[in-house]
Amino acid sequence: MSQVMEEWVTHFRTFGFLLCKQMFSGEEMEALSDAFDAAMKTARGDAPEPDLRQDDRGYSAIRQQVNNTIPPFIPFFDYAPDVFYPLLDDERIVSVFRNLMGDDFRITVTEGLIHAGGSGWHHDNVAREGYFTMRAAIYLDPLGPEDGCLSVIPGSHFTQFRDALGTDTDQRSIKSIEMLGTPAEAVPGKYDLVNEPGDVLFMNHKLFHSALSSKSGRRTIHINATQNIPPES
Repeated sequence: MSQVMEEWVTHFRTFGFLLCKQMFSGEEMEALSDAFDAAMKTARGDAPEPDLRQDDRGYSAIRQQVNNTIPPFIPFFDYAPDVFYPLLDDERIVSVFRNLMGDDFRITVTEGLIHAGGSGWHHDNVAREGYFTMRAAIYLDPLGPEDGCLSVIPGSHFTQFRDALGTDTDQRSIKSIEMLGTPAEAVPGKYDLVNEPGDVLFMNHKLFHSALSSKSGRRTIHINATQNIPPES
């Protein structure tokens, strides 16, 4: 393992995320962006625009999400296989997955997302203690806090910290503003992951994250992966 990779692995294990700047070139991102737009249009039956709706907080209520776990159960990458499937063999991505998860990691879900707005503080899948699942996220547009770039709470993938942040009734959502005594955008430790096209974000699914903007239209490609987790005896 190179020194750079050792630093990346340490960063990810400590903070729960790794933002790799300019992993892809401008030419590569242009090809991904064009394929994404065409794929999402095909997936919505050639409708010119997606049906995007916000709730009263400006968060996504209805977004366009395409993956193999929701109807019509078609993997997103199948919509433009010549462009998307090479990502699954791209050593820049695969080497990070391999060094973080082990040689026998598995790709689980590929998806495309167009967000209607922001999202509140939450985490995603929680594998059992000692294991984790994760994603590589490729955002296709420049994103700062005002645009809905992802914000994270570094270290919240650790069980004790994550459980302290979660509510008693729903550990996937952060405690209410009333309980924390601070607005969502001022949660202590909030770290904004400012994105430029070409960056790739690797994130532990256990990490609390949000996108605190009502701006619509954020485009994202996700590659989700898991460790080879043995069944519980």
